[in-house]
Amino acid sequence: MIKRIICGIVQRLISLFFTVGSNSKVKVFMFHQVTNNIAEWKDSEYCITADAFVSFLEKALKKYKMEHIDNLLKSVKDLGTYAFVTFDDAYACIYSEAVPILLQKKVPFTLFLTLDFIDKEGYMTTDMIKELSKNPLCTIGAHGKSHKMFRNMSHDEATFEIRNSKAVLSCIVGKEINLFAFPYGSIFACSMKSTVILKKEGYKLGFSTIKAPVNKRSIKNRYFIPRYNVNQNNYFRLVR
Repeated sequence: MIKRIICGIVQRLISLFFTVGSNSKVKVFMFHQVTNNIAEWKDSEYCITADAFVSFLEKALKKYKMEHIDNLLKSVKDLGTYAFVTFDDAYACIYSEAVPILLQKKVPFTLFLTLDFIDKEGYMTTDMIKELSKNPLCTIGAHGKSHKMFRNMSHDEATFEIRNSKAVLSCIVGKEINLFAFPYGSIFACSMKSTVILKKEGYKLGFSTIKAPVNKRSIKNRYFIPRYNVNQNNYFRLVR
């Protein structure tokens, strides 16, 4: 408990360090469940209705240039106003409710998929993933095999989670997987040794859940890039 509290304080301080005095207008937004069926919500902190999602995108499109994740590092150098849309866990509602909206508005997006969730009830199927991976607006990234906290893993277990995610997803979509988002994504949940493994296993970028813009400070560790969690209660503040 004490370690969790200390890590929480450290994360808030890091978030402030990345944010205060920064002129960066580059943000990565993170979503989980997007559905108007509130009965399906597993945790309201990580859920938003499809109607609110549309409102978020409409406001974001007026304020940001919505870019493909491959252009993230370039966007920081440009000092432009860019935003990136990402989804964690592979909920089926993303396929049925969020993706049609994104395609209609031609917004690029990234799906971070947890292997053990694929083909399970309430989550995307292998066929859905194959279909989406063929769309130029969609990028597939890894989110671990089991969705466990990396802090509790041995070096060998963390390596397996990271390596296996890359190998299996690459086989499914027929493309190299070089992006990874850490489950839970906080400093407490992710030991820094895991970011070293990401680099060793050939990933180009890794993502956290630190609330901060992407700038020259926060991009120094390319394997723990900050993202803003978007939910029903905060979406209007994040794009106002």
